[in-house]
Amino acid sequence: HFQHIQAEWSLEQAQARDEVKAIVSQRESEERRLKASEVEATEMRAEVRKAELQVEKAKSDLREVKESLAKTIQLHSEQEQEEEEVRSRVRALSEAETTAREHLERTLAEVEATGAAQRERSHQSQR
Repeated sequence: HFQHIQAEWSLEQAQARDEVKAIVSQRESEERRLKASEVEATEMRAEVRKAELQVEKAKSDLREVKESLAKTIQLHSEQEQEEEEVRSRVRALSEAETTAREHLERTLAEVEATGAAQRERSHQSQR
């Protein structure tokens, strides 16, 4: 009877050891998974930070491009204004030249007419 109890007790002890080993093994496995998850989370946070820095850089680059484009548009607008002013001055000079030429031609025609008339009178008075 005592041996039977001792055998039962040994069996229960063995089962209890096996259960403890299984629990310890399961706990160690969970700890390894947790550690792996923590490492993965740290890596993901690093990737997110890297992506955030890239977004900030892209935003900065975009701001620079917008500023450069605005300056280019401003310069182009100023250049067009200057070109229009030059065209306007050229038109005004051309009109002034035409007016002066017409005046000069009329004056020359008047001088020639006056000269011809004087020569005619001079010829008549000599006769």
